[in-house]
Amino acid sequence: MAIRFIFIMVLTVLTTISGAIFFLSEPDKEHPEYQWDSTAWIPSYHLQMKKVLSDYGVEDHWIKTADQPGRLIKRPVYLIMTPADLPIGDLHLKMNEELLSISKLRLEGYDNRREKQVSLHAFDGKSVVATYRLEVSSKVTRPSSDIYLLVLPVKEEISIPDLIADKRIFSTLLLPVNEIKPAQEKATELSKSAIDFGMYVSAGSGKMEVNSSLSTSEILQRRNKLGIIFPAASVYFLADGGIKIDREKSPKFRNKQVLTSDNILKSLKDLDFVLATNKGKSKYQIYLSSQTLFSDEGLTVRIGELEKKGYRFRYFRDFNEKDYLDSQPESKPVKKAVTSKKTTKKTVRK
Repeated sequence: MAIRFIFIMVLTVLTTISGAIFFLSEPDKEHPEYQWDSTAWIPSYHLQMKKVLSDYGVEDHWIKTADQPGRLIKRPVYLIMTPADLPIGDLHLKMNEELLSISKLRLEGYDNRREKQVSLHAFDGKSVVATYRLEVSSKVTRPSSDIYLLVLPVKEEISIPDLIADKRIFSTLLLPVNEIKPAQEKATELSKSAIDFGMYVSAGSGKMEVNSSLSTSEILQRRNKLGIIFPAASVYFLADGGIKIDREKSPKFRNKQVLTSDNILKSLKDLDFVLATNKGKSKYQIYLSSQTLFSDEGLTVRIGELEKKGYRFRYFRDFNEKDYLDSQPESKPVKKAVTSKKTTKKTVRK
């Protein structure tokens, strides 16, 4: 009986040792990712993927190398902290398109919504050679904003740039109110096309212009008249910053104080400069723009690039400062601890 027990134990040990040797020396056939050529993934592929990630506003320090999986291989795994507003579906398509253009690999995606993870596996048709693991995190945010472009009118005539007429770029065209009839005609045309517009009230002494030298009653009368003639206007922009506006009584009237920058945007270079200067400073940015900016053929391409990074171009009719206020919890008043003083009665000896 003892001899049989010893024989079984020896046989079990030998089986375990031989199995371990076989497992460590042979690839796992059930997991083909263990069978791959180390030259299938090269550093230049990762550099291209980082470039695509950067186009979507992912910063370099959000990308880290994770622990290597498996026992037999050392395929790279990149862990990426991902903002909640990043369009992962679009990002996957763009990364896959870029990878296919430079290699024979493709990216296959696996969505794990419970863990808030998306895994993108670089696949060569037989095995996985690299993995990008995107984890949605509240610790990172893309420093983007809602952009409002107020387009200044051309002095000679009230023209609508093609990019605005086709609604390829959301922006608000400011119509001059010096000549009422052509401004009304253009306002009607814009309203029918659901294109946002506002009224540009320049400083001076014209018939419908508002000047800081006017009395309060005269300014109020002309404001009311503008509101009746152009009821669909989303904003009445006053060029003279010296005019004081009561926002509670006239919320649609704005002056230069609402602008993020005093510079008038005339080119893509100007747009890039102000966005870089005010990056992450506010949830919204408002700029005056010349129509020359909209004559640049590269504007639509740049807008598309900025939208990938998280910027949104919007009509001014959707602007509401209350929507951008940070909700902070009310601080409760700190109660001061009251220390009770013990009073000792003095005994008076008679």
